[in-house]
Amino acid sequence: MKTIINILLCLAIAAGMTSCGNSGKKSDESDDKLSRSEKKELTEMMKDLSDKVEIKGDKVIRTTKAFGGIVTKTTYHFTGDKCTRLVVEAKYPDKKMAEKIHTGYKEVSHLFDDIKMEGNTVIYEQSGEIVELGYGEYTKKSLRNKLQKDIDDSKEIMDALKDEL
Repeated sequence: MKTIINILLCLAIAAGMTSCGNSGKKSDESDDKLSRSEKKELTEMMKDLSDKVEIKGDKVIRTTKAFGGIVTKTTYHFTGDKCTRLVVEAKYPDKKMAEKIHTGYKEVSHLFDDIKMEGNTVIYEQSGEIVELGYGEYTKKSLRNKLQKDIDDSKEIMDALKDEL
């Protein structure tokens, strides 16, 4: 789910940046272009992004640092070579943001086995049918490979964005 959100964010940024150069109107172009300081700020923010995936024992773990300092650790638990449980820990820059996310998750609590908040970290767990539907086809290795491909695809988009700056 986070991968989709990250990719959509990157695509939205890419689409916005592409439209800046293709408006065809001089006044629109000058209004839409980023200032030097905005470009520098965006470039600095992009330096802080990271995404990695690894297999550790009976788990596949993906750790992502996104815009705004949000750090998400998703742990896919395997029994044998079948994903049976998913635990997501998302640490937000402040407690207020975490509370908003936690409240939103509670509104769809039927999708989760457990939802809790510890400080500015929101943790939720899923198992059963939802995990089977989303990850039942993957072994540890194939899930790691799929997640790595998602990461590589996102990096390509981000590199293209950096080139536009």
